[in-house]
Amino acid sequence: MREARVEATYRFPTWLFRRMFYPAAAIRGSAGPEVTLQPLRLVAPSAPIFLYAVQGNLAKIQDLFSWGLASPYDVASNSNGRTPLHYAANYNRYSLTQFPLDKGANPSVRDADTSNTSTVSLLWNRVFGNLFNEQREVDAWRCMLDDEDHLETRAFPSLLKIILELSTSQDTDGYTALIWAAARGDDSAVSVLLDFAANPNLANKRQQTALHMAAQGHNPRVIKIMRDLVRSGAEADPFDFWRRTPLLYAAAEQDFDDPAFLEPVLETHKVNLDVQDVRDRTPLGYAAPMGRPKTVRVPLDTGADPTIAANWSYTPAIDALIANHHECLEVSLEFHRKGSLPLLMPGVDIIGGRNVLHLLAEHADAATVGLFQRYLDVVGSELDLVDPKSKSEDDLRPDDCFMGRDEVDDKTTAAWNELLRHAKELIASPSPDNSSVDECEEAKGFL
Repeated sequence: MREARVEATYRFPTWLFRRMFYPAAAIRGSAGPEVTLQPLRLVAPSAPIFLYAVQGNLAKIQDLFSWGLASPYDVASNSNGRTPLHYAANYNRYSLTQFPLDKGANPSVRDADTSNTSTVSLLWNRVFGNLFNEQREVDAWRCMLDDEDHLETRAFPSLLKIILELSTSQDTDGYTALIWAAARGDDSAVSVLLDFAANPNLANKRQQTALHMAAQGHNPRVIKIMRDLVRSGAEADPFDFWRRTPLLYAAAEQDFDDPAFLEPVLETHKVNLDVQDVRDRTPLGYAAPMGRPKTVRVPLDTGADPTIAANWSYTPAIDALIANHHECLEVSLEFHRKGSLPLLMPGVDIIGGRNVLHLLAEHADAATVGLFQRYLDVVGSELDLVDPKSKSEDDLRPDDCFMGRDEVDDKTTAAWNELLRHAKELIASPSPDNSSVDECEEAKGFL
């Protein structure tokens, strides 16, 4: 017999007490009732623990724990209320699984957004959505997936246990049979469901439709699924909870740098190429830092705007620069050059008072430095972006940042010194005043 279980979270107002509590009660047969009350610590959403969880950087997380700068009870104090385990599960950083659990992290703690999702629930969504690439990933998460009671609490209707049984019923997370079939890349099941008039625009609690889920798939079969959904009346450009559209997911999620994943929605001519999600990222803003040059070219050639800055005021070209994705950077810079587009629009400031040279100093390898030197003219008259004397909010010049890097090879050092020389020459040389916002907007007119 399954245990009866009740769980909840209570978050104190931050002005009163930066804690929240996770109470859970269960009745385990003859053992009687069991009550657990776990205190959780609210920390800033910008805390390093969350960044390292997204990156899958176990060594850095272990350092934070050893220095007392993170704990297994950390929860983001913003509106999403997620734990590091939420982020690790969402980005499938399976190498992080055991360490936080050994330290006492609770995978049953639910986040604070509208879906109220636990880490365990996120993992089961990956299982049902066929989003694991290798068996070792499933094995790494298995200690959480063995929670059989979770499936009972989801209250799946019988049609989701037999996916071809047609119905518009939704489980407790709002998933229909069509949404699950699309998420799994099961094109045969999708075709049958659509033939029997399944509604392609029903959405789950995260406001994701079948088209959203198919666009996140890694199997080329989802390309056909997306076309079938569109032909059956699926809206091509709906927002989900994170203001993401199918086009944005297709640019961000597919593994193959294959523009064909974008074509089913682009063919409708009803999508916003420059849609920005809650992080202000566009489809270009995801494809560039992911290192997908072919995927970057398609939105650019279709009319996307490469000057739109995401969080931290990074444009797609700057994101590619930071990630050392050389092909993406070259595609982006060449497009900026041909269109006479600025690397960064006037009035947009990079976080921390840094310029592009600061970012190169902190992140670039020799190839990225050399590539940027070739396209140094792209900055036009926005010389502050490459001023070697410019200081950040930390009172650091670009060269100070470069000197502070660990283990820089000789090739990168030589390329950096050469770039600095060219930047100084560019700063010293007179140039026409073409930096006005009006002229930048005119240059964008060719889009």
